[in-house]
Amino acid sequence: MKKNYHELLEKYIDGELQGEELKLFEKEIDTNPEFNKEFNLHKEIDAALKEKEIIELRENIDSIHNSWYDNQFDDESCIKKIFRKKWQIAAAIVVLIIITAGLLYSLWNVSYSNDKIYSMFYKPNDAVMIIRSGNDYYDEILIQGLQKYEQKDYEGAISLFKKDNNNITARFYSGISYIEIKNFHEAINSFKYIIDNKDNLFIEQSEWYLGLCCLKTNETGKAKIQFKKIALSNSFYKSKAMDVLKYFK
Repeated sequence: MKKNYHELLEKYIDGELQGEELKLFEKEIDTNPEFNKEFNLHKEIDAALKEKEIIELRENIDSIHNSWYDNQFDDESCIKKIFRKKWQIAAAIVVLIIITAGLLYSLWNVSYSNDKIYSMFYKPNDAVMIIRSGNDYYDEILIQGLQKYEQKDYEGAISLFKKDNNNITARFYSGISYIEIKNFHEAINSFKYIIDNKDNLFIEQSEWYLGLCCLKTNETGKAKIQFKKIALSNSFYKSKAMDVLKYFK
């Protein structure tokens, strides 16, 4: 093995010795003083070479670094200006982040009054001609009432709708007419009448407008309950009710 000292040492240092060859190599180090001395000497030389390479590499980096700065800057004051500018930019970014966070916080925590929520979501229902009574007199009264409603003569519409007070269609448009003249308590009565009668075409609309009326009468708790009920149902107004709920304090 003596004649292969150098070759074996190189392979060991490079991690190329494996298996039985590695075991024999380690045994030779333990049992052969001459080989052990050669091994230690080789390690010291290798370490010194690596240290020298590191020192040279550092020197080369420092040289490149200094050369670059010498080419880029005329004097120390220029460097200071660059770093000062960087700090100013960093400070401006921090201030911008703080301002943006404050704006977002204020937007997310803005409070909406009942009147504001109402104005965002209220829209009067268009008149729909649904005549089912079979009574010519009341049918004609209902048609006239709906015409008044379309003309925005809400007082006139209400007076006609009252003549057929048990008619669901008349009751519904009476409710909307009451909203338009700001008589929200009477509007609530109209919508509750329709909801209590259950099997009719105006239940979903009446539930929606009832919630809006509760906002205007400052019955916030009832309004929330009403909109939650709609949001949990399959109502046409489900998504709108969910939107309304986002604006409550």
